[in-house]
Amino acid sequence: MDMDNPLILSIIGHKPRKGEMRKIQIIQAAISSIARWGIEKTTFESIAKVMGTTRSNVNYHFKEKDEIILAAIKFIVAQGREIVASYVTQEEDPLMKLIAYVDGNLNWIAKHLD
Repeated sequence: MDMDNPLILSIIGHKPRKGEMRKIQIIQAAISSIARWGIEKTTFESIAKVMGTTRSNVNYHFKEKDEIILAAIKFIVAQGREIVASYVTQEEDPLMKLIAYVDGNLNWIAKHLD
């Protein structure tokens, strides 16, 4: 993962430290786990499996599964918002902005099926 990724910097507000990077990796693994097995079957163990680490490593950074799910939702929304904004800001006409908004969302979804 790129530590200078604009999305990561916008979420955290600074270049992430090692512990923050680990949390981001856990969030991304949770997103992959949810995509593969669904929310109900996403556990500390399934997230650790995706990451190639142990359950205790995941649990060290997040005490509750709900914390991870909420962080994953925030991460997905921020990522989607950034991509859609890049589409919308390229247009001047209000109708074209609306079309760009829809296109941006659909293209983001198509690229991120997982």
